[in-house]
Amino acid sequence: MMYLKSQLNEWVRKVEETLNNFFITGYGRSGTTFLAKMMNKSKQWTVNHEARGYADTSINNIVNIKQAFKTPFYGEVNNYLRNYIHDIEVDKIGVITRDTQDIFLSMANRKEIGELKWRINGVHEMYTKILPNIPANTYIIEFEKMTNDKEYLKQIFFDFGITDIDMEEINLEKKVNSSTGKWYNTWDELPEEHKELYFSKEW
Repeated sequence: MMYLKSQLNEWVRKVEETLNNFFITGYGRSGTTFLAKMMNKSKQWTVNHEARGYADTSINNIVNIKQAFKTPFYGEVNNYLRNYIHDIEVDKIGVITRDTQDIFLSMANRKEIGELKWRINGVHEMYTKILPNIPANTYIIEFEKMTNDKEYLKQIFFDFGITDIDMEEINLEKKVNSSTGKWYNTWDELPEEHKELYFSKEW
């Protein structure tokens, strides 16, 4: 009995040593804020969401981020670091994906057309250049399932090593970081100028 208990403790120790940090990225309006808030319900893990300033990709900041990932049970959900997915050494990497038209619709509810004209470039780069070249072992997280399916969300927690979240505390009916400003409920409601901007890119 003592031998089995010792073996179990050793197995738990190895699991904890292996699953002690992760990095999840995606483009804005893909659920990064939502997932970070859900993961932060863990008492064991520290999960930061863009903790070091708005879109700071300076060399010093990248060095600081790499240092942070050496902290046990540390995770970061950061869409501004999507270009560094090959440079950050962590135990687990994830990418949140969402239909690009839904991303654009969500952005259109927050930003004027002028800002959308440069933001669409970032969405396009994410889905045509970054995603096709992510590391082979990257964990793909689907936005729609993550925000609507408790079992799927629970599996994400487990796959990234987070096992102490009480799923009874999770309320998927209560959305976070919702769209603001003029509301377009569907793609069809978007002005033609917006649709033309989206389709000016090859998806």
